[in-house]
Amino acid sequence: MKPRYRNFKALPQHRSELPLYIGILLMAIGLWFLFDSVRVTSGQYGWITGGFRNMWSLTTSTGIIFIPFIIGVVAIAYNTKAIWPRFLTGAGILMLIVEMFSRIRFLFNIKTSSLLLMLGLFAIGIGLTLRGWFVRRDNQSRGL
Repeated sequence: MKPRYRNFKALPQHRSELPLYIGILLMAIGLWFLFDSVRVTSGQYGWITGGFRNMWSLTTSTGIIFIPFIIGVVAIAYNTKAIWPRFLTGAGILMLIVEMFSRIRFLFNIKTSSLLLMLGLFAIGIGLTLRGWFVRRDNQSRGL
């Protein structure tokens, strides 16, 4: 009795896009679990209000960062043709944005095994996505 697989032809050289989609799914799952385990809070001091705290053990009031913005707006209302109030207002807005983002604190409260599992899912997802992406491109360039 002959084996059934004797007349079996070789599989075609092109691969399916399954590794690409599985990789994207694993990356999404890993990132979802990672982001779900992070708690975001705001700190007490930012870069501007807490910048001189370590030098002189004094803290700057948080209200002081509004002064350039307020002076700039008043100067724009007084003299609309001058350019320096616009720069002062822009600097005040930039200081407010920097202060707001510098107070953000990220806290991880997870076990190491869970973190390794999440990062492993993400890394495997990247590998499968790259494999699916480059194998598909190579086969398309060869005309397969």
